[in-house]
Amino acid sequence: VSSLKDQFKSLEVQFAAIRGGAKNVREQLKPDTRKEAIQNLITQHENLSDLLLELGFNQAGVLLEAIILPPIKLDSEQAFRIAQANRLDIMNQRAEVVDQWRLIEFNADRLEADFNVELNGSIGTLDRNIVKFRDQTGAFTASVRFDTPITRLGERNLYRQALIDYQRAQRSYIQFEDTVKLSLRNTLRNVDIFDQEIELRRQAMRIAIQQMDFNQARLKEPPRVGAAGGAQGDPVRDLLAAFSDFLETQNGVLNTYLSYQALRMTLYRDLGIVRFDENGTWIDEPLEAALQRLADEQEPFVPPACPTIIPDLVS
Repeated sequence: VSSLKDQFKSLEVQFAAIRGGAKNVREQLKPDTRKEAIQNLITQHENLSDLLLELGFNQAGVLLEAIILPPIKLDSEQAFRIAQANRLDIMNQRAEVVDQWRLIEFNADRLEADFNVELNGSIGTLDRNIVKFRDQTGAFTASVRFDTPITRLGERNLYRQALIDYQRAQRSYIQFEDTVKLSLRNTLRNVDIFDQEIELRRQAMRIAIQQMDFNQARLKEPPRVGAAGGAQGDPVRDLLAAFSDFLETQNGVLNTYLSYQALRMTLYRDLGIVRFDENGTWIDEPLEAALQRLADEQEPFVPPACPTIIPDLVS
Protein backbone atom coordinates (compact mmCIF):
# COMPACT_ATOMS: atom_id res chain seq x y z
CA VAL A 1 0.00 0.00 0.00
CA SER A 2 2.84 2.42 0.80
CA SER A 3 4.43 1.77 -2.60
CA LEU A 4 1.14 2.62 -4.30
CA LYS A 5 0.98 5.90 -2.37
CA ASP A 6 4.55 6.76 -3.39
CA GLN A 7 3.74 5.88 -7.00
CA PHE A 8 0.67 8.11 -6.96
CA LYS A 9 2.71 11.02 -5.55
CA SER A 10 5.25 10.51 -8.32
CA LEU A 11 2.43 10.58 -10.88
CA GLU A 12 1.21 13.84 -9.40
CA VAL A 13 4.68 15.35 -9.85
CA GLN A 14 4.83 14.10 -13.44
CA PHE A 15 1.39 15.52 -14.18
CA ALA A 16 2.44 18.89 -12.82
CA ALA A 17 5.50 18.80 -15.08
CA ILE A 18 3.36 17.92 -18.11
CA ARG A 19 0.97 20.70 -17.26
CA GLY A 20 3.83 23.16 -17.03
CA GLY A 21 5.19 21.95 -20.35
CA ALA A 22 1.78 22.49 -21.97
CA LYS A 23 1.86 26.10 -20.81
CA ASN A 24 5.29 26.51 -22.39
CA VAL A 25 3.89 25.21 -25.68
CA ARG A 26 1.41 28.08 -25.73
CA GLU A 27 4.24 30.56 -25.40
CA GLN A 28 6.10 28.86 -28.26
CA LEU A 29 3.21 29.19 -30.71
CA LYS A 30 4.97 31.75 -32.86
CA PRO A 31 5.81 31.63 -36.57
CA ASP A 32 9.53 31.21 -36.03
CA THR A 33 9.19 28.51 -33.28
CA ARG A 34 6.18 26.65 -34.66
CA LYS A 35 8.04 23.42 -35.49
CA GLU A 36 9.59 23.26 -32.03
CA ALA A 37 6.16 23.88 -30.48
CA ILE A 38 4.58 21.06 -32.47
CA GLN A 39 7.38 18.67 -31.53
CA ASN A 40 7.07 19.69 -27.90
CA LEU A 41 3.30 19.19 -28.02
CA ILE A 42 3.74 15.66 -29.42
CA THR A 43 6.19 14.90 -26.64
CA GLN A 44 3.81 16.19 -23.99
CA HIS A 45 0.99 14.14 -25.52
CA GLU A 46 3.09 10.97 -25.33
CA ASN A 47 4.05 11.74 -21.75
CA LEU A 48 0.42 12.32 -20.83
CA SER A 49 -0.60 9.05 -22.48
CA ASP A 50 2.07 7.17 -20.52
CA LEU A 51 0.98 8.95 -17.36
CA LEU A 52 -2.65 7.91 -17.84
CA LEU A 53 -1.54 4.34 -18.40
CA GLU A 54 0.55 4.41 -15.23
CA LEU A 55 -2.40 5.92 -13.41
CA GLY A 56 -4.56 3.01 -14.61
CA PHE A 57 -2.00 0.56 -13.22
CA ASN A 58 -1.98 2.44 -9.92
CA GLN A 59 -5.78 2.41 -9.76
CA ALA A 60 -5.85 -1.33 -10.44
CA GLY A 61 -3.37 -1.85 -7.60
CA VAL A 62 -5.42 0.29 -5.22
CA LEU A 63 -8.61 -1.60 -6.07
CA LEU A 64 -6.76 -4.87 -5.59
CA GLU A 65 -5.55 -3.91 -2.11
CA ALA A 66 -9.05 -2.64 -1.24
CA ILE A 67 -10.48 -6.15 -1.62
CA ILE A 68 -10.58 -7.47 1.95
CA LEU A 69 -12.37 -10.65 2.97
CA PRO A 70 -14.41 -10.15 6.15
CA PRO A 71 -12.66 -12.28 8.78
CA ILE A 72 -14.43 -15.26 10.32
CA LYS A 73 -12.86 -16.09 13.67
CA LEU A 74 -14.88 -19.11 14.67
CA ASP A 75 -14.00 -22.70 15.50
CA SER A 76 -16.18 -25.70 14.81
CA GLU A 77 -17.33 -26.11 18.42
CA GLN A 78 -18.49 -22.50 18.69
CA ALA A 79 -20.21 -22.78 15.32
CA PHE A 80 -22.13 -25.86 16.41
CA ARG A 81 -23.25 -24.24 19.66
CA ILE A 82 -24.55 -21.25 17.71
CA ALA A 83 -26.41 -23.63 15.41
CA GLN A 84 -27.87 -25.45 18.41
CA ALA A 85 -29.22 -22.19 19.79
CA ASN A 86 -30.69 -20.89 16.53
CA ARG A 87 -31.50 -23.66 14.04
CA LEU A 88 -35.13 -24.75 14.08
CA ASP A 89 -34.46 -28.21 12.64
CA ILE A 90 -32.11 -28.99 15.54
CA MET A 91 -34.78 -27.81 17.97
CA ASN A 92 -37.32 -30.10 16.31
CA GLN A 93 -34.93 -33.04 16.61
CA ARG A 94 -34.44 -32.28 20.30
CA ALA A 95 -38.21 -32.08 20.78
CA GLU A 96 -38.64 -35.54 19.24
CA VAL A 97 -36.09 -36.98 21.66
CA VAL A 98 -37.82 -35.36 24.64
CA ASP A 99 -41.24 -36.56 23.44
CA GLN A 100 -40.00 -40.13 23.23
CA TRP A 101 -38.47 -39.83 26.70
CA ARG A 102 -41.79 -38.63 28.11
CA LEU A 103 -43.58 -41.46 26.32
CA ILE A 104 -41.48 -43.93 28.33
CA GLU A 105 -42.77 -42.47 31.57
CA PHE A 106 -46.32 -42.44 30.24
CA ASN A 107 -46.20 -46.12 29.28
CA ALA A 108 -44.41 -47.02 32.49
CA ASP A 109 -47.22 -45.46 34.52
CA ARG A 110 -49.66 -47.89 32.92
CA LEU A 111 -47.62 -50.83 34.28
CA GLU A 112 -48.28 -49.96 37.91
CA ALA A 113 -50.87 -51.85 39.98
CA ASP A 114 -54.42 -50.52 40.14
CA PHE A 115 -56.49 -50.60 43.33
CA ASN A 116 -60.02 -49.32 42.86
CA VAL A 117 -62.82 -49.09 45.44
CA GLU A 118 -66.30 -48.75 43.94
CA LEU A 119 -69.35 -47.66 45.96
CA ASN A 120 -72.85 -47.78 44.45
CA GLY A 121 -76.08 -46.74 46.14
CA SER A 122 -79.70 -46.14 45.17
CA ILE A 123 -83.00 -45.26 46.88
CA GLY A 124 -86.51 -45.68 45.53
CA THR A 125 -90.01 -44.26 46.16
CA LEU A 126 -93.29 -45.76 47.51
CA ASP A 127 -96.82 -45.84 46.10
CA ARG A 128 -95.68 -44.55 42.76
CA ASN A 129 -95.06 -41.16 44.27
CA ILE A 130 -92.04 -39.61 42.70
CA VAL A 131 -91.19 -37.62 45.80
CA LYS A 132 -91.93 -40.25 48.48
CA PHE A 133 -88.48 -41.66 49.19
CA ARG A 134 -87.99 -44.34 51.83
CA ASP A 135 -84.86 -46.00 53.01
CA GLN A 136 -86.54 -49.41 52.88
CA THR A 137 -86.37 -49.23 49.11
CA GLY A 138 -82.70 -48.28 48.98
CA ALA A 139 -79.69 -50.45 48.14
CA PHE A 140 -75.99 -50.05 48.74
CA THR A 141 -73.08 -52.05 47.30
CA ALA A 142 -69.33 -51.82 47.69
CA SER A 143 -66.63 -53.54 45.65
CA VAL A 144 -62.86 -53.67 45.56
CA ARG A 145 -60.87 -54.22 42.33
CA PHE A 146 -57.15 -54.91 42.30
CA ASP A 147 -55.21 -55.29 39.07
CA THR A 148 -51.66 -56.65 39.44
CA PRO A 149 -48.78 -55.66 37.11
CA ILE A 150 -48.14 -59.30 36.14
CA THR A 151 -51.25 -59.27 33.95
CA ARG A 152 -50.13 -56.25 31.86
CA LEU A 153 -48.78 -58.07 28.82
CA GLY A 154 -49.90 -55.46 26.30
CA GLU A 155 -48.68 -52.59 28.46
CA ARG A 156 -45.28 -54.26 28.87
CA ASN A 157 -44.98 -54.58 25.12
CA LEU A 158 -45.81 -50.87 24.71
CA TYR A 159 -43.21 -49.99 27.33
CA ARG A 160 -40.54 -52.05 25.60
CA GLN A 161 -41.48 -50.45 22.29
CA ALA A 162 -41.17 -47.01 23.89
CA LEU A 163 -37.67 -47.89 25.10
CA ILE A 164 -36.69 -49.00 21.60
CA ASP A 165 -38.22 -45.90 20.02
CA TYR A 166 -36.33 -43.68 22.42
CA GLN A 167 -33.03 -45.33 21.62
CA ARG A 168 -33.81 -44.91 17.92
CA ALA A 169 -34.68 -41.22 18.39
CA GLN A 170 -31.54 -40.66 20.45
CA ARG A 171 -29.32 -42.23 17.79
CA SER A 172 -31.07 -40.23 15.06
CA TYR A 173 -30.43 -37.03 16.98
CA ILE A 174 -26.76 -37.86 17.50
CA GLN A 175 -26.42 -38.72 13.81
CA PHE A 176 -28.09 -35.45 12.87
CA GLU A 177 -25.70 -33.56 15.15
CA ASP A 178 -22.73 -35.28 13.53
CA THR A 179 -24.03 -34.27 10.09
CA VAL A 180 -24.36 -30.64 11.15
CA LYS A 181 -20.89 -30.66 12.75
CA LEU A 182 -19.35 -32.12 9.60
CA SER A 183 -21.06 -29.53 7.40
CA LEU A 184 -19.91 -26.65 9.61
CA ARG A 185 -16.40 -28.04 9.80
CA ASN A 186 -16.17 -28.28 6.00
CA THR A 187 -17.53 -24.75 5.60
CA LEU A 188 -14.99 -23.31 8.04
CA ARG A 189 -12.23 -25.25 6.29
CA ASN A 190 -13.29 -23.72 2.98
CA VAL A 191 -13.16 -20.29 4.63
CA ASP A 192 -9.50 -20.86 5.47
CA ILE A 193 -8.86 -22.04 1.91
CA PHE A 194 -10.41 -18.85 0.52
CA ASP A 195 -8.20 -16.75 2.80
CA GLN A 196 -5.13 -18.37 1.27
CA GLU A 197 -6.53 -18.33 -2.27
CA ILE A 198 -7.29 -14.60 -2.25
CA GLU A 199 -3.69 -13.85 -1.25
CA LEU A 200 -2.35 -16.05 -4.05
CA ARG A 201 -4.60 -14.36 -6.59
CA ARG A 202 -3.68 -10.96 -5.21
CA GLN A 203 0.01 -11.75 -5.73
CA ALA A 204 -0.72 -13.03 -9.25
CA MET A 205 -2.49 -9.77 -10.08
CA ARG A 206 0.44 -7.73 -8.76
CA ILE A 207 2.72 -9.69 -11.07
CA ALA A 208 0.33 -9.15 -13.99
CA ILE A 209 0.34 -5.37 -13.36
CA GLN A 210 4.14 -5.31 -13.24
CA GLN A 211 4.27 -7.37 -16.43
CA MET A 212 2.00 -4.91 -18.23
CA ASP A 213 4.12 -2.00 -17.01
CA PHE A 214 7.29 -3.74 -18.17
CA ASN A 215 5.93 -4.52 -21.65
CA GLN A 216 4.57 -0.98 -21.97
CA ALA A 217 8.07 0.36 -21.27
CA ARG A 218 9.51 -1.97 -23.92
CA LEU A 219 7.43 -0.25 -26.59
CA LYS A 220 9.53 2.89 -26.12
CA GLU A 221 12.80 1.08 -26.66
CA PRO A 222 14.37 1.34 -30.11
CA PRO A 223 13.88 -1.78 -32.23
CA ARG A 224 16.73 -4.24 -32.43
CA VAL A 225 17.82 -6.02 -35.57
CA GLY A 226 19.24 -9.43 -36.21
CA ALA A 227 19.53 -12.10 -33.57
CA ALA A 228 19.08 -9.60 -30.76
CA GLY A 229 15.69 -8.55 -32.13
CA GLY A 230 14.53 -12.16 -32.46
CA ALA A 231 15.59 -12.95 -28.91
CA GLN A 232 13.79 -9.88 -27.63
CA GLY A 233 10.44 -10.95 -29.07
CA ASP A 234 7.55 -8.84 -30.23
CA PRO A 235 6.75 -6.13 -27.62
CA VAL A 236 3.21 -5.60 -28.95
CA ARG A 237 2.40 -9.28 -28.77
CA ASP A 238 3.87 -9.53 -25.29
CA LEU A 239 1.85 -6.50 -24.18
CA LEU A 240 -1.39 -8.01 -25.48
CA ALA A 241 -0.57 -11.29 -23.74
CA ALA A 242 0.16 -9.43 -20.50
CA PHE A 243 -3.13 -7.53 -20.83
CA SER A 244 -4.98 -10.83 -21.33
CA ASP A 245 -3.28 -12.30 -18.24
CA PHE A 246 -4.22 -9.17 -16.29
CA LEU A 247 -7.90 -9.53 -17.19
CA GLU A 248 -7.82 -13.23 -16.30
CA THR A 249 -6.24 -12.63 -12.90
CA GLN A 250 -8.59 -9.73 -12.24
CA ASN A 251 -11.59 -11.95 -12.95
CA GLY A 252 -10.06 -14.61 -10.71
CA VAL A 253 -9.77 -12.18 -7.80
CA LEU A 254 -13.36 -11.04 -8.26
CA ASN A 255 -14.66 -14.60 -8.54
CA THR A 256 -12.81 -15.56 -5.36
CA TYR A 257 -14.28 -12.59 -3.51
CA LEU A 258 -17.84 -13.33 -4.67
CA SER A 259 -17.46 -17.03 -3.89
CA TYR A 260 -16.26 -16.13 -0.41
CA GLN A 261 -19.29 -13.90 0.16
CA ALA A 262 -21.57 -16.74 -1.01
CA LEU A 263 -19.77 -19.08 1.39
CA ARG A 264 -20.32 -16.60 4.25
CA MET A 265 -24.05 -16.55 3.49
CA THR A 266 -24.04 -20.36 3.47
CA LEU A 267 -22.29 -20.36 6.84
CA TYR A 268 -24.81 -17.90 8.30
CA ARG A 269 -27.62 -20.08 6.97
CA ASP A 270 -26.11 -23.21 8.52
CA LEU A 271 -25.70 -21.34 11.80
CA GLY A 272 -29.35 -20.25 11.69
CA ILE A 273 -28.57 -16.54 12.09
CA VAL A 274 -29.55 -15.26 8.64
CA ARG A 275 -31.56 -12.07 9.06
CA PHE A 276 -33.30 -9.95 6.42
CA ASP A 277 -34.70 -6.44 6.59
CA GLU A 278 -38.11 -5.31 5.33
CA ASN A 279 -36.71 -5.02 1.79
CA GLY A 280 -35.46 -8.60 1.76
CA THR A 281 -31.81 -7.54 2.02
CA TRP A 282 -29.42 -9.69 4.00
CA ILE A 283 -28.37 -8.09 7.30
CA ASP A 284 -24.67 -8.81 7.62
CA GLU A 285 -24.58 -9.30 11.36
CA PRO A 286 -21.13 -9.75 12.93
CA LEU A 287 -20.46 -13.17 14.38
CA GLU A 288 -19.41 -11.51 17.63
CA ALA A 289 -23.08 -10.68 18.27
CA ALA A 290 -24.05 -14.35 17.93
CA LEU A 291 -21.21 -15.36 20.23
CA GLN A 292 -22.36 -12.78 22.78
CA ARG A 293 -25.88 -14.20 22.71
CA LEU A 294 -24.40 -17.66 23.03
CA ALA A 295 -22.68 -16.66 26.27
CA ASP A 296 -26.08 -15.87 27.77
CA GLU A 297 -27.59 -19.21 26.71
CA GLN A 298 -27.90 -22.26 28.91
CA GLU A 299 -25.75 -25.32 28.66
CA PRO A 300 -26.03 -27.23 25.35
CA PHE A 301 -28.73 -29.88 25.13
CA VAL A 302 -27.67 -33.45 25.87
CA PRO A 303 -30.17 -36.29 25.26
CA PRO A 304 -31.14 -37.72 28.65
CA ALA A 305 -30.25 -41.27 29.49
CA CYS A 306 -32.91 -43.91 29.06
CA PRO A 307 -34.89 -44.04 32.34
CA THR A 308 -35.12 -47.39 34.12
CA ILE A 309 -38.43 -46.80 35.83
CA ILE A 310 -39.68 -50.35 36.46
CA PRO A 311 -36.82 -52.76 35.76
CA ASP A 312 -38.47 -55.75 37.44
CA LEU A 313 -41.49 -55.64 35.14
CA VAL A 314 -39.64 -55.72 31.85
CA SER A 315 -36.84 -58.09 32.73
